[in-house]
Amino acid sequence: MSAARWVFFINPEARGGGTRRRVGFLRARLSEAFPEAEILVPESPQAFVSAVSRWSRDADRIVALGGDGTFSHALNGLLAGDPSRAALGFIHHGRGGDFLYSTGFPRRLDRALLRLRESAPALTDCGCITTSAGTRHFLNVASIGLSGEVDRFVRKHSWPLPATAFYFLASLFASLRYRSPRLSIEVDGSEIRRKFLVVAAANGSYFGGRMHISPASDLHDGRLNLVGLPGWRHPRLLHLSTLVYAGRHLRHPEVLHRTFTRARIASLEDHPVSIDVDGEEFGALPAEIEVVPNAFQLLL
Repeated sequence: MSAARWVFFINPEARGGGTRRRVGFLRARLSEAFPEAEILVPESPQAFVSAVSRWSRDADRIVALGGDGTFSHALNGLLAGDPSRAALGFIHHGRGGDFLYSTGFPRRLDRALLRLRESAPALTDCGCITTSAGTRHFLNVASIGLSGEVDRFVRKHSWPLPATAFYFLASLFASLRYRSPRLSIEVDGSEIRRKFLVVAAANGSYFGGRMHISPASDLHDGRLNLVGLPGWRHPRLLHLSTLVYAGRHLRHPEVLHRTFTRARIASLEDHPVSIDVDGEEFGALPAEIEVVPNAFQLLL
């Protein structure tokens, strides 16, 4: 494999598989902006991770094109390879793409390509979670509770709506039959036991179609933010949703908020409680979560 300064990875399954129909167009745009670059289209998440890992030892700049799940697979590939050599960049072409709201990076393709040429790498934190499915690094948010139900709803439905409206309606429909589990959270040397609708371990600030779940997050502070939303039912849940979208929920006395480096979360129920990692299901509780400071170089 010959060395290349820029390598772009297109995820054809991004946007619920819709990106596959635009691979030719995307290749042309990328080649026009970066004629010296390699452009690859891995056909599965496993192939994506493996290819990024291999190229991290030869490339200077690796750019993933897709949504939050794609970005997460690129991060895991990089960390399995040589994160000290290659810097990682992202171009939005997914459903949500919430991580980029935390960076201020342009979401439009033409502006993102211009920004990449001028970008500089910055050491950036990530999270690491161990569940029944194994161990995985996460870029944006690992969450427990309703978010797993929303994942399943999104996979089954494809509505021609903007991402924020789509995820809001998905959350609303999923919550109609969801029962908040009673959880045990061990963090900062203390244990909290109560019912939670959602618990988010956040590196980034947004998830679920631009919900401002963790307005206090900082990608470079060496800590994660833990946000727990109370297990309310309708109509109080609708009020809570408006607070979360506006990023005003941390002021509410029933919302849990901590910064942490390591936490353990377990279910006190007799049924599985699913976990969402960067927009994808990843096993069930219990979970061990920790921050990985300065884990990789992010192109900003």
